[in-house]
Amino acid sequence: MAFVEIHKSEESINGLKDLFKQNSRRADINPSTFTGRSEEGTHGGEMICAKSGIDFMPISKTLLKQIESETGDHLHFAAGCLRLKGFSFLLITSYLKCSVGMDEDNSIRMKQISLLIQITGLLFICIGDFNLLPAEMYATGWPQFLHGEIMTPANTRTTLKHTSDRMIDFLIISKSIIGVVKSLLVNLEAPTSPHFMLDLELYGAPRTIVEPASI
Repeated sequence: MAFVEIHKSEESINGLKDLFKQNSRRADINPSTFTGRSEEGTHGGEMICAKSGIDFMPISKTLLKQIESETGDHLHFAAGCLRLKGFSFLLITSYLKCSVGMDEDNSIRMKQISLLIQITGLLFICIGDFNLLPAEMYATGWPQFLHGEIMTPANTRTTLKHTSDRMIDFLIISKSIIGVVKSLLVNLEAPTSPHFMLDLELYGAPRTIVEPASI
């Protein structure tokens, strides 16, 4: 499970980790940052958690500190390494600021993801709230720079409830592993608001996948 905008401070995430641990889940949590507009106001915060039986390893704290140092900013993603029958890749969840396009802050957030990919040398799936339409994201050049493609849920034209044509939650995935995705759909029953939750299903044995070749 991947969540964004959790609004949990550094002091409160240990209790959240304990809650998931009690339910046989391992969580990697990136705390929210304080907005400065009030004593308790927070912004963002991301989390990935996996069942204890899944081969999922959080990113080392040393590497994350290096990314923060190189970008001069607090982290704005949560990530881990997911292993499927001998095949490993990064699973990342991220949140970009709303209504500002690809401004300097959002560019730094994408750079942080880029550094993680470059340092680990792993392929990736990044799922999140990008607050940009797919065409707008492509126009920034980031998917191309990351050698990635955008994948959107197949059963909708919007990922915001009560708003049409706002596809702002999607995947950016390494081109070479697109075939690992079995399906990406919006979940119409999950009690999330104002966004729909996305259901991502992956093939468990990606080596057996045969993709069509263009001639």
